[in-house]
Amino acid sequence: MSLQYTDVPPGGVVNVPPAIPNGMLYRVKQIQNISKQTLKLVPISGQVSVSNSQKIIVSLPPNSLVDLSTFEMNFTGATQHRGNAAGTNCSNYVQKAYFPRNTASLIENLEIKINGQSRQNINQYGYLFNILYDYTCGYDAVGKNRIGCNSDPSNKTTYYNGQCRRYAGFPQGCTSDTSTNSYLDQDTYTIRQWLGILGGNASTSIIDTSLYGDITLEISLAPSDVLMLSNPIGTLATLTAATNGETGIAFTAGSSAASTASQGTGYTLTNIGFQITRYDMPASYYQAVASVLEAGAVFKLYYPNYSVFMGVPQALPKGGTTRFNISTQSLDMVISTFQVQDRGTQQQPILGSVNTNYVQPNSDLATYGDFGSSQYTFNTALTKGVAKTLNNSKYFIRNGDGIAYSTYIVGAVRLIPETILEQFNGVLRAWNSQNDTLGGLYPGIQSLAHYQNQFYAHVLSLNVTNEHDMYTVSGLNCSATPISIALEVTGSTSAAIANVDNAATSNGHIWATGAYNSTPLMFAAYTSRLEISAGRNILTYT
Repeated sequence: MSLQYTDVPPGGVVNVPPAIPNGMLYRVKQIQNISKQTLKLVPISGQVSVSNSQKIIVSLPPNSLVDLSTFEMNFTGATQHRGNAAGTNCSNYVQKAYFPRNTASLIENLEIKINGQSRQNINQYGYLFNILYDYTCGYDAVGKNRIGCNSDPSNKTTYYNGQCRRYAGFPQGCTSDTSTNSYLDQDTYTIRQWLGILGGNASTSIIDTSLYGDITLEISLAPSDVLMLSNPIGTLATLTAATNGETGIAFTAGSSAASTASQGTGYTLTNIGFQITRYDMPASYYQAVASVLEAGAVFKLYYPNYSVFMGVPQALPKGGTTRFNISTQSLDMVISTFQVQDRGTQQQPILGSVNTNYVQPNSDLATYGDFGSSQYTFNTALTKGVAKTLNNSKYFIRNGDGIAYSTYIVGAVRLIPETILEQFNGVLRAWNSQNDTLGGLYPGIQSLAHYQNQFYAHVLSLNVTNEHDMYTVSGLNCSATPISIALEVTGSTSAAIANVDNAATSNGHIWATGAYNSTPLMFAAYTSRLEISAGRNILTYT
């Protein structure tokens, strides 16, 4: 007869307490006869080089047990410089284009197909990724993602022949650097964080592709609009070689004056490769799975999914109602925000004080050359407490200027109106981060003003947020009848327009003077599932 913790063992004098700390338990989980290896994949279309707005297609390994949470994309990225502006300037110094913060920003659309049929299709992928990243990733994420993921484009370091070369403050480029091609923002980059099925937070992350068939990922690259620019070359007839005092590395002298044409406005990815971890289990495992399926069992894979809905542009101060209808088994969250006017115009990064930008001026070329200075970096911006800390392209701004409060309407139920502070608190509650000491917000969200101006979203949370032991489906069930979700915005006073960041041209500013339209955008986050049965019969339920 087995004993319980509360039973007195033979010869015992006292009872064992009914509960004891986990650390006192002698237990272990042992997995035997399993091996794993990392596989390298290449695009099935055989692309050697792809450019902005083009598509990359890759297939997961067939008949393999793969861990989707380990999937990563590696590549060499390079932008096109913008030339030197005039034939009277040094020919080897040019205006430089920079990749946006977070390499996932380069994805505009991600579609996953199984046997040729679309099973997940996330539009505005990079924009959504930035929202979720900034609300859930703090200092630790920014630190580790500096390597490969471009988490701080204002301060980048490359490695060449045993020497670190740092480029800080979005400096101009020097075409004489043909070893690392730094004037093209060239570097080796990676994407190792994903949304949806690949995000590592599906109900099952290790899947047997033999049960599914052909699984292909179609990655549509973002337009060139996502890039950022340094200052153009102003008047630079001569430039004497000198040593950058911050790095101790000498920069190149200016070449003879001559015109250097712009290469274009885009970017190119080369050396594209993918990696994923594959597990090998004993033959008995695969036989057991096949036997269960043949007996009529159905495997269910639950995963987060997203749909986007756009409204009609609004002028400052904002106001009006945006709505959409959706039918799903579990509507988990609605994320509403606004995209600003001129977001598709390539310009300087959103970083700096009001009406000025943290971008190396031409006057500093003689001192710092193409290596730049730390005085124009994101960390300096945080130290000085400046107004603009997005540290990214204007393409990714989420703006809430001109909002006094907003109200969600779910079906016929009108929820309470929420002020900007209450909306920010709602962001924390949506990811249970008000109690989280390990994750956190992006460091650029330094105040309520920063949140409203560049990182804004009003989040409606409809699921249980603190369930982590297993995948939990707990959102609003509206699968039987589609439900209407509306956001009603009440604007602030018109005087607020006088206080927004604007200039005659929107070159690194939130607004161009007089161009105050913004487009409402609503993301529906919901749970979908795949049901897999014998014969690769797969059904999708949203």
